[in-house]
Amino acid sequence: MKSLLIFIPFFLSFINLSGQPHEYSSKVIQAGYLITKHTQGAKAGFSVITKHSNINSYSLAFNAGILEESTTNYKVIKADYKYLYTLISKNPVFLNAGGGGFISYELTKNEILEKNKNKFSPGICAVLEFEVFFSNNAGIFISYEQLYRPISIIGNFEYRISTGLKYIF
Repeated sequence: MKSLLIFIPFFLSFINLSGQPHEYSSKVIQAGYLITKHTQGAKAGFSVITKHSNINSYSLAFNAGILEESTTNYKVIKADYKYLYTLISKNPVFLNAGGGGFISYELTKNEILEKNKNKFSPGICAVLEFEVFFSNNAGIFISYEQLYRPISIIGNFEYRISTGLKYIF
């Protein structure tokens, strides 16, 4: 316990000294684990910081599961563009918020009826993202997205929580 009390302040001071701020024209790649209401999946993305507080973000996500109270299996592949603004910039901690649009491809299969449906579904999203950088180039993130898909097979509203690693180059 005593060693933990010594380690925590040292680790926090290391984080504070080594984090890299959002610099103009920085490029960021990220990969993470995705949780939705019905399932889990994976997410990968690429971002470009255009000004000190503005981020253009592109990502691709995949998740698969079973809809609640049914025998319908589904898979979703989602590609999106989000524009984020940095609300809090206390190096190495950043809080970003924004929104964007996406297109998803939904594949559903009802096991009992043996009925398949595949459909493209566009939508919009709102995003809140928290980042902590623990070195000049690497950090962790946790992100909350609220999706709205007006013509979706699997539901109009969905939340997504993702967490993972970011790398700045």
